[in-house]
Amino acid sequence: MASQYLLPCDCGARVVVETTQAGEQVSCECGALLEIPAFTRLSQLEPVDTGRGAGQGAAVGERSPWTRTQASLFTIGLLTAVLAGIGIGFGVYTRARIDTMDTIETVADDYLKFLDQQPPTELLEIWTAIRKKGLQDVRSLPIPEYVVNLRNYDKLTRLIDLACAAAAIGICMTVASLGFGEFVNSYINVLKKYAEFTGRASRSEYWMFILYNVIFSVVLTVIDLVVFGTPAFALLYGFAVLIPGIGVSLRRLHDTNRTGVLLLLGLVPCIGLILLVWFFQDSQPGENQYGANPNGVTAA
Repeated sequence: MASQYLLPCDCGARVVVETTQAGEQVSCECGALLEIPAFTRLSQLEPVDTGRGAGQGAAVGERSPWTRTQASLFTIGLLTAVLAGIGIGFGVYTRARIDTMDTIETVADDYLKFLDQQPPTELLEIWTAIRKKGLQDVRSLPIPEYVVNLRNYDKLTRLIDLACAAAAIGICMTVASLGFGEFVNSYINVLKKYAEFTGRASRSEYWMFILYNVIFSVVLTVIDLVVFGTPAFALLYGFAVLIPGIGVSLRRLHDTNRTGVLLLLGLVPCIGLILLVWFFQDSQPGENQYGANPNGVTAA
């Protein structure tokens, strides 16, 4: 009979527990406190494959490896969302530069003002020229500039709407490939630790939170520019996630056994890029001065 089992959590992770822990409580990496069932129910859970080398009694966020379909869905969805976002930004910028103030009424008014300013001899010459030429085929006349501008404005508006739809589809594909459990574990749980600046955060927890922040910021910016013309909601969202963003960044530095004070290096041009190197580093095995390993990996 197996001595270790996988206790599922609502965040999608599974915690390794032992039969000797029956009836006790254990913490998941997301911070949730899980009740370990009695021995009879515990034996009905999925046993741990000893070949995986899971640490004895360690809380490990077990997730099944990505399939090729899941990886392809994530890559295509992310690229679609990013490219659509770039297209939306370019379309909004180009559309804002089109002059749509002129209409047939304003053009007619301008021409009437021009005629009013002409002396009688000039008006007579214009009238004579019109009588000699007669009425020309309208289809042979050049299209007025204001008509061209209005057509281009409408075309860009339709393209922006299509790009918004593509961005929404790309975001849905990205979120679907990650799964709701990963979303809860990587984004919602960081928000739950809104102003928590102690402890450790794993590399996946940090970068998935950054990924979702980028996605939400792009979506809000697009909506703001298309609907309101100013990134108001995107700025409000940025202020809302500023504190949890600082918190998860400090915990990520703690996870690599570095003090959170080093986050101030981000304010220094060029030198601050060293933070990216540290953020990409894996967790320090075992427990350090800031807490236990968030992935449950013990020191060798």
